[in-house]
Amino acid sequence: MVLSLLTNPNKLGVVSLCAAASLFGLASSAQADSIRIMSRAVCRGDIPVITGNVGHAAIAFRDSQGKLRTKGMWPDGIRIDDKEDIKMAYGGGCGLRTRTAVVSSSRREWVWNQVATSGGTNCQSYAIVGKIFSDKNCSCVGFATRVWRQVTSDWERWQFQSTPKLLGDTIQSANRGELYGIFDNGREWK
Repeated sequence: MVLSLLTNPNKLGVVSLCAAASLFGLASSAQADSIRIMSRAVCRGDIPVITGNVGHAAIAFRDSQGKLRTKGMWPDGIRIDDKEDIKMAYGGGCGLRTRTAVVSSSRREWVWNQVATSGGTNCQSYAIVGKIFSDKNCSCVGFATRVWRQVTSDWERWQFQSTPKLLGDTIQSANRGELYGIFDNGREWK
């Protein structure tokens, strides 16, 4: 039950990540923050050719006070706290798969301020999902996976996933078949 509270975004708001993590000895006396990679596939009945919806990927940040923030790549650039990203962070959207890393507040701040930026990811412009990417143009998947690579210090390098569905499948595989999982057994990364 507590582990599902830790990894299931629908239940994350019920109990703080820190409280759940401390029950497993995953957090030190200082409360831990978290960073989550999220990917959702196309919803059933949604035809991407007609609607243009191919799914989405983004990064969510939760600080030790429980405040939730998001960053994601959209056609007009990197958006902070976009309503669709926030909805996804709270478990909205079909086909959602997530992976959460427990991090120190200094690591969360570093990722938010330095890594999850156009300069930190080198994502200077948007690329439509399924097109050929370059070093400087990224889809939502490219942005999220470049950030996640830094969060995990290259332990999980998924930047070659071309669609939200393929990224979601990779996340679910890393989660040992589960939709929601936690990186490195919940150890705090500093």
